[in-house]
Amino acid sequence: MKISDLRASCPSCGNFHNEEFAVEKDEFNLTDPSKHYIHYRVACSCGASGSWQDTSECAVMEYQKKFGLPKLSEDPIDLIKSMRKMRYITRFTGKCLLQPPNVAEHGQQVAGIFIILSKYWGIPISVDSLDFVVNHDLFETETGDLPYDVKHFEDNEQYWDKIEETVLKKYPHLSRYTDSSAPLSNDEKWLFRMADAIEGMMTCIEEQRMGNKTYVVEQCRMVYHSTIEKLCKGEAKLVTFIERLEEHIREN
Repeated sequence: MKISDLRASCPSCGNFHNEEFAVEKDEFNLTDPSKHYIHYRVACSCGASGSWQDTSECAVMEYQKKFGLPKLSEDPIDLIKSMRKMRYITRFTGKCLLQPPNVAEHGQQVAGIFIILSKYWGIPISVDSLDFVVNHDLFETETGDLPYDVKHFEDNEQYWDKIEETVLKKYPHLSRYTDSSAPLSNDEKWLFRMADAIEGMMTCIEEQRMGNKTYVVEQCRMVYHSTIEKLCKGEAKLVTFIERLEEHIREN
């Protein structure tokens, strides 16, 4: 998130012009003179400003959450067309599923879980973060669903970065939906990963309930369950919640 992405009105003067905004940096130390702590905030030329944050990106995000939304520089028609194409991209490439979901269904389900859990656990979320969560697989409208074990095998991620670069040259409107540009706070990232893993685990359990006994479905379920366990970090409340959720999915 850059200052050029900011499209917010100043709470004091009502200014909407990007050139009137700047990211200020403050350097100070607490107890050890040898250690300096740098904070950032967005400030308007009239003197109004946001709160201090650890990074300039966080400063911009904090300001726009309070006072406005980022501008949409891309042609909305391109985004709408890509969004509609999500219905035709099937998930779990190469896996034998009785009812394979598409990425549009997946995005909607993950976003729903994201919203519900944000309220249940008291984690604030923004419009930008919800936009990203709903459309987090939008990139796959041009690449297709790349199997997890291929994308994350050894050092394959570096090749995926090159693929992203190539695709973005032709489809720049997808740039807001890459992992590196996700407008999520640390809490929102955790919540998104949890919602994504829960939705995947639910899909696998529902397949098993319908009679899918293939090992690959159980393998996928175990991967999602392992991800959820790591995100819970042994916290009793979270572990109990996941156990209850899994039990209800299996029974209903």
